[in-house]
Amino acid sequence: MAYQRNNPSFSSDAIHLGSNIGNPTIRDVVPPIFLATTYEQDLPLDVKGLIYTRLGNPIRYCLQNCLAKLEDTKHSLVLSSGMAAATLVTKLLQKGDHVIAQKDIFYGIFNLFKRLNKETDEIEVTFVDASDSDNFKNLIRKNTKLVWLETPTNPLMKMVDLQTVTSLIKSQNPSTIIACDNTFLTPYFQRPANLGVDIVMHSCTKFIVGHSDVLMGALCTNNEDIYTKLKNDQIFYGPVPSSFDCYLVLRSLKTLEIRMQRHMSNALELATFLEQHPMIEKVFHPGLQSHSQHELSLKQCYGHSGIFSFYIKDHNIETTNKIVSRLRFIKLADSLGGASTTIKIPSLMPPSTLTEEDKKAQGITSWLLRVSVGLENPGDIVDDMKQALDF
Repeated sequence: MAYQRNNPSFSSDAIHLGSNIGNPTIRDVVPPIFLATTYEQDLPLDVKGLIYTRLGNPIRYCLQNCLAKLEDTKHSLVLSSGMAAATLVTKLLQKGDHVIAQKDIFYGIFNLFKRLNKETDEIEVTFVDASDSDNFKNLIRKNTKLVWLETPTNPLMKMVDLQTVTSLIKSQNPSTIIACDNTFLTPYFQRPANLGVDIVMHSCTKFIVGHSDVLMGALCTNNEDIYTKLKNDQIFYGPVPSSFDCYLVLRSLKTLEIRMQRHMSNALELATFLEQHPMIEKVFHPGLQSHSQHELSLKQCYGHSGIFSFYIKDHNIETTNKIVSRLRFIKLADSLGGASTTIKIPSLMPPSTLTEEDKKAQGITSWLLRVSVGLENPGDIVDDMKQALDF
């Protein structure tokens, strides 16, 4: 079996849909950067265009229109970071609401929900293993306002059956808002809104930007009420990106398809090599047949990106550190999704805010490594990993 056939016009949409700023007198092939923070008005209360850049900016509109189209949604908002995007979603909550959050999500968002649960008696958060859809059957309540999902998960690449989970949740409480972090796969490899998700979230900083040089987040939705509330809250709280950053991300989208294809092929080659190496205990990559949810990945996605993780057989931090220190051009670095291949020890990087109990529950051990495979020659990546392991 193979992954689903992707939209053949994805790259055409990514290249052309963000090029029109809506002014027929400006016909630049590349949209210009609008640096103005304020705009002249003819008369008080007679607003005919833009007012202030926190409220709107032409190139930000271009980027949002393009992202919405690529995610197959009606609306998109871009924000100053991925965490700003996740935090804005929590502003949809009110006193008495119940939240269900996946327990093995990105540590920053995991801690956001733990803080929400700890610091207020007004909102209750329940954590769940979402890789088993049946776990939701007895969790949905009348006051369950939000369910937060991430697929595949960080760092162990667990998949969530979005269609099954969203159908189950909506059958028990149609008003529950379902959000999904799609950072790892981007709209090129997965489009959660087509599988019943209400809000698709991105840390654009990762694969969407693809060059490790812009901090940005995004929220995409088909729901008019949710979009209006999120948009108004963004204006009120102010987490908007700069126009220059919007320009850079819009430029990155034009190469997203070819970059993601290269990330995928490079990562599969490295993962296949590691799976056969005597130093490696287990490789977690949904594109491999050995992955427990490989069939779900093929059914739900159009491919897999450059991110995966693996366990070393020698269960101690000394061996882990030795392997990492022997790497020559694979960089030890946090974050992911850039052109350069990077590796991370999730149990230590950044100085973990997860408790030892949390890490144990999520399978984050000192012998776990997460790799973000870049765009280099695949043979060079494999060779570097091989010489690091062979000692």
